[in-house]
Amino acid sequence: MNLTGTDLEAVSRGDWVLAPAIHHPTQRIAGRVSVLASETQSLKHWTPVHLHLATADVTARIAIRRGESIAPGASAIVQLQLDKPIGALHGDRFILRDQSATRTIGGGMVLDPFVTSQRRSKEAREADLAALEQPTPEATLAALIQLGKPVDLQRFETLFNMPTAQASALYEKAALVPLGKDTRVAISRARHAQIADAIIPQLQAFHKAQPQATGEETETLRKQLAPELSADAFATILRALTDARKIETSGSIARLPAHSTTANSADEKMWQLVKPALEAAGFAAPQIKDLALQLKMKEPILKDFLYRKAKAGGAEIYRVTPDRFYTRGTVAKLAATAQATAQAQPTGIFTAAQYRDWTGVGRGLAIEILEFMDTLGVTQRIGDTRKMRKDFVPIVGPAEIPTKPLLAAPRPAQLPPSSNKPANQQRRPNNFYRR
Repeated sequence: MNLTGTDLEAVSRGDWVLAPAIHHPTQRIAGRVSVLASETQSLKHWTPVHLHLATADVTARIAIRRGESIAPGASAIVQLQLDKPIGALHGDRFILRDQSATRTIGGGMVLDPFVTSQRRSKEAREADLAALEQPTPEATLAALIQLGKPVDLQRFETLFNMPTAQASALYEKAALVPLGKDTRVAISRARHAQIADAIIPQLQAFHKAQPQATGEETETLRKQLAPELSADAFATILRALTDARKIETSGSIARLPAHSTTANSADEKMWQLVKPALEAAGFAAPQIKDLALQLKMKEPILKDFLYRKAKAGGAEIYRVTPDRFYTRGTVAKLAATAQATAQAQPTGIFTAAQYRDWTGVGRGLAIEILEFMDTLGVTQRIGDTRKMRKDFVPIVGPAEIPTKPLLAAPRPAQLPPSSNKPANQQRRPNNFYRR
């Protein structure tokens, strides 16, 4: 074998040539050890030994459960803590010799070469190792599924040095559903269906108990319905339901598509007061504080209502600027006005000042409205100008396109105050020096 990119001195006895996917050197191995019947003493906890695995020869210590030992002719599952890392996979055979490497003590088979230092219950460790003692990968996978927890697919494939295609066929045969993006795990198809079917009733119960809440936190939902899954794995199930339009997710919130945070008598009564006021204001919608004064309402209560109404399904109201809300009909008229402004220009490209003249609002508000239209996809910004991007009707509904701007004549350009003064009275710039 010819190796490039390395020096001869860097290669030593016991090194492996392998694919990067299974490169996981280890210093802690769980395996079943059998002691030769010819031994005169039991193998005790923390006995120093020489471990021979493939061509590797490393010193190690045997970790047995406290107070136990392995009698001659007997076997037990132990942990081997190595003094330096080596390569090992499930099923590898090894030989144990005494500390001086002059006498063979016994041998065994690797069950789990990737033992972590994480504390786990005795029962959980024994159940995992019992599954790994099964004679075939298929039997091991079936035993791991029976433990009732997700199977770490990357770990399983690495343990058995299994190609992806072979592993995928095995998962399909075992009726497993892969989940997760960061860490790939799998659960049984039956458990997957159980979790997915429970999400909608859970959200229905949540909406009934808290009708004004936007939705339930996905982390709370996971802890209630699938505590054994990670947030990454649970998100896979939520994405599938979202793609099927059975639920909606926004950030860390999940809700039913038909849920409205304002579907109650108190909010409906408030809406009957707010809606006419917003429609009467037209394009110059008042700020929240001014609207609260006009309607004689408390500003925090009105603000909470408007925010919930804007987030609710149905899109009856839009939050166009940080503190201004418009009804759907007014937003449609604003979009129609943008189209009229574009049609009035030879190239179809218009400025914020031209849109200001067509709407009759101030330039600052006109810019904020156009930025909102950009987020809807109705307009597209090109430098300091804009053009129509999509038909606004499917997005915000129909509206009559105006034929002339609200301002009969364009506003005159504002000249600097000093330009009207005689030259000898104008203020010199800061960088002016008399020579």
